[in-house]
Amino acid sequence: MPTFRNDGERAVIYNEPDGKNIIIFDPGKNVQLVHWIPYKRLGLALVSESYPPVPDSVLISGEFKFLAGMERKFEIEPCKKYQLDILPITGRVTLYLGASNKGQVISVLDYHKV
Repeated sequence: MPTFRNDGERAVIYNEPDGKNIIIFDPGKNVQLVHWIPYKRLGLALVSESYPPVPDSVLISGEFKFLAGMERKFEIEPCKKYQLDILPITGRVTLYLGASNKGQVISVLDYHKV
């Protein structure tokens, strides 16, 4: 598990992208997690990496509103591994990966793909 430390004088609060968990990094304390976070952006130090290092970048994140029939394309830079999480609050989304003509309908259930 990666371990991070807050070397600052104030607590660092990180809201996980799913909105369900909040992680508090108190000054001078080590926090061990089961996943990577954008620690450099948060001003944290990497104490130990048990997993191979991965980029701490988030390619796309946010809330996006769609109207019926609206199309959005997200150009994502090439990397070796992606994680995709989609949580439609209402309605449904049809997801087309790459140049595929076959879309996958995602409803109000969580969609997670690695």
